[in-house]
Amino acid sequence: IKLISIKKNFNQLKDSILIFWTGIKRSSEPILKEQSQNNKINLKQLDQLRDYTVEFYDLLNNNENISIKFFGELIHKSWMIKRSLAQSITNDFIDKLYNIALKNGAFGGKICGAGGGGFMLIVAHPENHLKIINEFKKQNIKRYNLNFDILGSGSKVFEYL
Repeated sequence: IKLISIKKNFNQLKDSILIFWTGIKRSSEPILKEQSQNNKINLKQLDQLRDYTVEFYDLLNNNENISIKFFGELIHKSWMIKRSLAQSITNDFIDKLYNIALKNGAFGGKICGAGGGGFMLIVAHPENHLKIINEFKKQNIKRYNLNFDILGSGSKVFEYL
């Protein structure tokens, strides 16, 4: 029964996530360097990010019905912390996109990777996806399909060798 609940929760999470390419290419090295230099003063925030990870694990593994709203709010809180770790993690355009998503039903989101550009992940109930997608299209932001692989990237890399 536990495995069935985890699979159901996993599928609900997958169905609640949208991913968009911001159109911004950047080197992650300066962002990661700034973040690393700030880590000594950001210990409290890093501890909070770890605690959110534990909350997410508990949410996924100890509930028969996952709350997409709670998951999205965890992602939102972690994004608010991440953006404080280095000035270059976000910018006005990323903030604009994020606010558009929130105004159209998203519970949370974040920039993937180091920040500063790349892909933006948004969490919302599926019935709000079309509104968010359409508003992002007005900003010339393209949605990408997302799928999860429970085997991990190593199996796929090996597969192509």
